[in-house]
Amino acid sequence: MKKIIYFIVAGIFLSVTSCETKTDIGIDVLPEDDILDINIIDTTSIEVYTLLMDSMSTNNVGKLLFGEYIDPVFGYTKAGFVCQYGLVDDPKYTSSYSIDKVVLTLTLDTVTPYYGNISGVHNIKLYRIPVIIYEDSTYFADYDPVDFLDGTIIGQKAVNLDTINRTIDIELTQAFADEFQSVPDDISTNDDFKSFLKGIYVTSEIQDNDGTILKIDLREESVITVYSSLGAVKDTFIVSADLSSNVRFNMFEHDYSTTSFYSQIGDETSLQDSVAYVQAMGGLRTKIIFPFIEQLNELGDIAIYRAQLVINTAPSSLTSEPDYPVIKDMMLAGYDPENEYYLLPEYTSATGGYIGVAVNENSYSFEIGGYIRDILDGKIENNGLLLFAYSGSSNFERSVITTGNHSDRMKLYITFSKL
Repeated sequence: MKKIIYFIVAGIFLSVTSCETKTDIGIDVLPEDDILDINIIDTTSIEVYTLLMDSMSTNNVGKLLFGEYIDPVFGYTKAGFVCQYGLVDDPKYTSSYSIDKVVLTLTLDTVTPYYGNISGVHNIKLYRIPVIIYEDSTYFADYDPVDFLDGTIIGQKAVNLDTINRTIDIELTQAFADEFQSVPDDISTNDDFKSFLKGIYVTSEIQDNDGTILKIDLREESVITVYSSLGAVKDTFIVSADLSSNVRFNMFEHDYSTTSFYSQIGDETSLQDSVAYVQAMGGLRTKIIFPFIEQLNELGDIAIYRAQLVINTAPSSLTSEPDYPVIKDMMLAGYDPENEYYLLPEYTSATGGYIGVAVNENSYSFEIGGYIRDILDGKIENNGLLLFAYSGSSNFERSVITTGNHSDRMKLYITFSKL
């Protein structure tokens, strides 16, 4: 009968209610004379630690972030981005035209355009970058923006988010606009234009640093428009950020020194408190370990049908929600001390990409049966898992999660039977 259960129980165990046994791995092990075919453990010991994210590449992200804020839980964060612009079509005006104005348009994301306190006024600054950026180079989240501050300010504008819809139009300086007078004569290819304008660094300053991170959508609306005229004849010339050949990347700064958990970051010598912290923008991740999971092997031959890790978000009193919503999608990966992390097969797509898990009723649920089986079979070391924000290079959310020490704690549900 147990051989039959081994092959069919995966489809029916959710309906089984009369054969549940619970134990705490590391404190007790199921009795050897357990006669039940199916057992569910939900009190596995769990250790959780908050770690800094390793430096991440932000090359060619689909969303660009800029702004700054002071999070009441996570402290200070600043974001800025560098972006190239490329030709949409050849300029139609000639050098005899006058350049009336040049306008850069930033288009806010339609889903989550900002994060933080929207009442602050953004003093947006645009710098013409002095260095060449390359498509085959890698640019990281912690890249130093000082390299771009040596460039010329070509535009700035004070913006109150209450007064805009989706687009922010910034008129560039007349000195910069005058340079476009030579574009029709000297520019014939996209590479020519990128030599003329290597790229733009976008940043902003907010009074008392207490503001918002804005998310810019790379669409046709995110452009630089050159307005020209020859007497009564008007013409426009557009260069766009929304080109696959354009280099673009986000840069982030974090200061956790004023947070309540600052001393715990990176400390794996003592258990984390009742909550842990995850932040996108190259910020924070958590490491999760099941220190006694190998003791399941003391039960003899068993079949693991399911292992579900349920990670709960902390109460809003600890997170400053809803002003700072939780991360919508999380990623979970295996930790390898040599190679940092590896993808779990349950969350790897057919094309090799990674699949995130969405928050559902204040929790994230991960299926990690293959990971647990591999540990018990000795195929991998029990080094733990890493939890971090999905698309963290272009995402500004963060989450406070409960650990194994919280009253509403993180749990690992293991469903198995002895063979």
